Amino acid sequence: MKKILLATLLGALIVLCSACANQSDIPRGYVQKEEHFDEDGFQDYVDYCKYTYADASKVQNSPQFQKLTQEQVEDIEDYFEKFKEFIEAEKRSDEYDFSPLCINEGDYAYIKSKDFENFTVLFFDTQSNVLYYIHANI
Repeated sequence: MKKILLATLLGALIVLCSACANQSDIPRGYVQKEEHFDEDGFQDYVDYCKYTYADASKVQNSPQFQKLTQEQVEDIEDYFEKFKEFIEAEKRSDEYDFSPLCINEGDYAYIKSKDFENFTVLFFDTQSNVLYYIHANI
Protein backbone atom coordinates (compact mmCIF):
# COMPACT_ATOMS: atom_id res chain seq x y z
CA MET A 1 0.00 0.00 0.00
CA LYS A 2 2.80 2.42 0.91
CA LYS A 3 4.59 1.65 -2.38
CA ILE A 4 1.47 2.48 -4.39
CA LEU A 5 0.99 5.74 -2.50
CA LEU A 6 4.66 6.66 -2.92
CA ALA A 7 4.55 5.88 -6.67
CA THR A 8 1.41 8.00 -7.06
CA LEU A 9 2.97 10.93 -5.21
CA LEU A 10 6.18 10.63 -7.21
CA GLY A 11 4.20 10.65 -10.48
CA ALA A 12 2.26 13.73 -9.40
CA LEU A 13 5.50 15.49 -8.44
CA ILE A 14 7.03 14.74 -11.84
CA VAL A 15 3.99 16.19 -13.61
CA LEU A 16 4.04 19.32 -11.44
CA CYS A 17 7.75 19.85 -11.95
CA SER A 18 7.45 19.55 -15.72
CA ALA A 19 4.67 22.18 -15.73
CA CYS A 20 6.77 24.47 -13.52
CA ALA A 21 9.77 24.12 -15.79
CA ASN A 22 7.72 25.18 -18.82
CA GLN A 23 6.14 28.07 -16.95
CA SER A 24 9.59 29.44 -16.12
CA ASP A 25 9.80 30.54 -19.78
CA ILE A 26 7.13 33.21 -19.14
CA PRO A 27 8.77 36.63 -18.62
CA ARG A 28 7.79 38.38 -15.42
CA GLY A 29 5.85 41.61 -15.46
CA TYR A 30 2.51 40.59 -16.92
CA VAL A 31 -0.51 42.45 -15.55
CA GLN A 32 -3.17 39.86 -16.37
CA LYS A 33 -3.18 36.13 -16.99
CA GLU A 34 -5.59 33.47 -18.20
CA GLU A 35 -4.39 29.90 -17.77
CA HIS A 36 -5.94 26.65 -18.97
CA PHE A 37 -3.98 23.57 -17.93
CA ASP A 38 -5.00 20.04 -18.83
CA GLU A 39 -6.38 18.72 -15.54
CA ASP A 40 -6.62 15.14 -16.78
CA GLY A 41 -3.19 15.09 -18.40
CA PHE A 42 -0.57 12.79 -17.00
CA GLN A 43 1.56 11.84 -19.98
CA ASP A 44 -0.54 13.40 -22.74
CA TYR A 45 -1.63 16.98 -22.20
CA VAL A 46 -2.16 20.38 -23.81
CA ASP A 47 -1.94 23.72 -22.02
CA TYR A 48 -3.06 27.14 -23.24
CA CYS A 49 -2.35 30.43 -21.49
CA LYS A 50 -2.46 34.16 -22.23
CA TYR A 51 -0.43 36.82 -20.44
CA THR A 52 -1.08 40.52 -20.99
CA TYR A 53 1.75 43.02 -20.53
CA ALA A 54 1.52 46.77 -20.00
CA ASP A 55 5.19 47.05 -20.97
CA ALA A 56 6.06 45.15 -24.17
CA SER A 57 9.78 45.46 -23.45
CA LYS A 58 9.43 42.76 -20.75
CA VAL A 59 9.04 40.26 -23.60
CA GLN A 60 10.86 42.03 -26.42
CA ASN A 61 14.06 42.37 -24.37
CA SER A 62 13.99 38.77 -23.15
CA PRO A 63 16.95 36.95 -24.75
CA GLN A 64 14.94 33.81 -25.56
CA PHE A 65 12.51 35.64 -27.87
CA GLN A 66 13.25 36.39 -31.51
CA LYS A 67 11.55 38.88 -33.76
CA LEU A 68 9.62 37.05 -36.47
CA THR A 69 10.51 37.32 -40.11
CA GLN A 70 7.87 36.75 -42.78
CA GLU A 71 9.23 33.24 -43.35
CA GLN A 72 8.83 32.36 -39.66
CA VAL A 73 5.19 33.49 -39.56
CA GLU A 74 4.14 30.29 -41.36
CA ASP A 75 6.03 28.13 -38.85
CA ILE A 76 4.20 29.74 -35.93
CA GLU A 77 0.88 29.36 -37.75
CA ASP A 78 1.59 25.63 -38.23
CA TYR A 79 2.19 25.11 -34.51
CA PHE A 80 -1.00 26.91 -33.57
CA GLU A 81 -2.99 24.94 -36.16
CA LYS A 82 -1.68 21.64 -34.80
CA PHE A 83 -2.40 22.81 -31.25
CA LYS A 84 -5.98 23.70 -32.23
CA GLU A 85 -6.45 20.12 -33.46
CA PHE A 86 -5.30 18.80 -30.07
CA ILE A 87 -7.63 21.17 -28.18
CA GLU A 88 -10.59 20.18 -30.35
CA ALA A 89 -9.82 16.48 -29.92
CA GLU A 90 -9.99 16.96 -26.16
CA LYS A 91 -13.27 18.89 -26.47
CA ARG A 92 -11.75 21.98 -24.83
CA SER A 93 -12.43 24.48 -27.62
CA ASP A 94 -14.25 26.76 -25.18
CA GLU A 95 -10.86 27.46 -23.52
CA TYR A 96 -9.12 28.38 -26.77
CA ASP A 97 -9.65 31.78 -28.37
CA PHE A 98 -6.49 32.26 -30.43
CA SER A 99 -6.76 33.66 -33.95
CA PRO A 100 -3.81 33.11 -36.32
CA LEU A 101 -4.71 36.42 -37.98
CA CYS A 102 -2.76 38.21 -35.24
CA ILE A 103 0.55 36.60 -36.26
CA ASN A 104 2.65 39.15 -38.14
CA GLU A 105 6.19 39.88 -39.12
CA GLY A 106 7.78 41.85 -36.28
CA ASP A 107 6.00 39.93 -33.52
CA TYR A 108 8.13 37.83 -31.16
CA ALA A 109 8.31 34.10 -30.54
CA TYR A 110 10.17 31.38 -28.71
CA ILE A 111 9.85 27.74 -29.75
CA LYS A 112 10.97 24.59 -27.94
CA SER A 113 10.09 21.63 -30.10
CA LYS A 114 10.93 17.97 -30.37
CA ASP A 115 8.29 17.44 -33.05
CA PHE A 116 4.68 18.34 -33.85
CA GLU A 117 3.47 16.28 -30.89
CA ASN A 118 5.79 17.63 -28.19
CA PHE A 119 6.35 21.38 -28.26
CA THR A 120 6.15 24.64 -26.41
CA VAL A 121 5.52 27.88 -28.28
CA LEU A 122 5.43 31.34 -26.78
CA PHE A 123 4.12 33.92 -29.22
CA PHE A 124 3.99 37.63 -28.38
CA ASP A 125 1.55 39.74 -30.37
CA THR A 126 3.01 43.26 -30.41
CA GLN A 127 -0.31 44.89 -31.33
CA SER A 128 -2.18 43.59 -28.27
CA ASN A 129 0.81 43.06 -25.90
CA VAL A 130 -0.45 39.52 -25.27
CA LEU A 131 1.88 36.57 -24.86
CA TYR A 132 0.27 33.29 -25.93
CA TYR A 133 1.65 30.10 -24.42
CA ILE A 134 0.84 26.74 -25.98
CA HIS A 135 2.30 23.48 -24.77
CA ALA A 136 1.57 20.02 -26.12
CA ASN A 137 2.88 16.63 -25.11
CA ILE A 138 0.90 14.04 -27.01
